Amino acid sequence: MTTVLALTFAIAGVASAHAEEWEIKDEPLSSLEISKETLTSSGGAFELTVPTLSLTIKCSSESGSGEILAGGSTSKASLELSGCAVSKAEKTCSVKSPGKSSGVLAATTTTKSLVKEVSKVTKFYDEVVPAMTVEISGAECSFPSKLEMSGTTAAEVPKPEEEATERVRKFSKTSVEQSGVSGLKLGKDQAFLIGEDKEALSGSHKKEALGITDVVTDPSQLIFLGLERLTITLENTAPVLVEYTAVIVEAGPYFLNQGCTGRTFSKNQGCAFGVECQASPSTGTMLVEWNVLELSSEELISDGERKVRLTCGIV
Repeated sequence: MTTVLALTFAIAGVASAHAEEWEIKDEPLSSLEISKETLTSSGGAFELTVPTLSLTIKCSSESGSGEILAGGSTSKASLELSGCAVSKAEKTCSVKSPGKSSGVLAATTTTKSLVKEVSKVTKFYDEVVPAMTVEISGAECSFPSKLEMSGTTAAEVPKPEEEATERVRKFSKTSVEQSGVSGLKLGKDQAFLIGEDKEALSGSHKKEALGITDVVTDPSQLIFLGLERLTITLENTAPVLVEYTAVIVEAGPYFLNQGCTGRTFSKNQGCAFGVECQASPSTGTMLVEWNVLELSSEELISDGERKVRLTCGIV
């Protein structure tokens, strides 16, 4: 599932780390006990435009390779745009990145997930930070000879129910504006990257479904020092509705109250419940299940679950 939603999981008043996490076939990378996995990207025509310079660079294809990293929604990649030329000035200007052949632009990117409510509709984006150098040359070429890319762009990505082995990303001016990212600059001028590509896993999990978990809780054990009670807080941190459908202790001599079950929360809202250890030493498992709903219509976007280990005393 690819809903970008974080769940704060606080224990005994101390907030734990939380973030969205990459998953393969509905299993987070941390659960698969892998720190990273490789992926590739491929796309057709792309454009890089700088309106104030009247500069448009058109490229015929895109390709890339990189890694998704466990413990969050971050990925790092290198990509190339090929067959690039300055529009309406092909005969007078050539374009490339340093060390590359004419017509090839190269970039490194760092990407993380982003969710926004746009006109009461939940939309999902990749927030992409590219680093690229563009060299433009030609005896009659009037553009700057060297331009550095900076800033952030955005690509709209599928909703959770559209998850597939190929993850489509749509880069556009609209995605930048609606997502609220800072935007790109080429030199000192605003720039836009426009095009579409597809990401797919390429390592040992090749052709398997790639996504981002709905909710991530701290996967570490909840440790009771004795026969005591811990307070756990669930908090929705994304602009969607979250309904907690079940909070269950599946094994072990533990007791919990049902203060969160059956309740729905909007952004920055949540609930707290207590878990008590009734015998030490002991181990158990707590299961949290949820539905993710559209903010305006309350239509189901996706569902999910997470298990957390419980340990009371020294086992």
